[in-house]
Amino acid sequence: MGRSTRVITLEEIAQVEALAIHGHTQEEIAVFLGMSARHFRRTKGKNCFLMSAYNRGRFKAKNYVVSRLWRYIKNDALTAVNLSAITFYLRIQAGWTEKKKYI
Repeated sequence: MGRSTRVITLEEIAQVEALAIHGHTQEEIAVFLGMSARHFRRTKGKNCFLMSAYNRGRFKAKNYVVSRLWRYIKNDALTAVNLSAITFYLRIQAGWTEKKKYI
């Protein structure tokens, strides 16, 4: 007899988006939902609503940070601490790099 399939509710899908907005990883979200990270990734791959909620949350988080950076650039009110925090987030969470092209 196989395992019973866990059904993700609409409330949990909304919680996944909220957790992703705040920068939580898939592993942390899986723990919150009471499942393994592997099961969460598989479920996310099969459930388009869950995948959309997670991706939307990640996008909103990145968009917020990028908009803050843009606001600082426009106002010239960027402090070293703020810039360090923004660049750290963009490198770690958003995947931004400062790659050099070698010709």
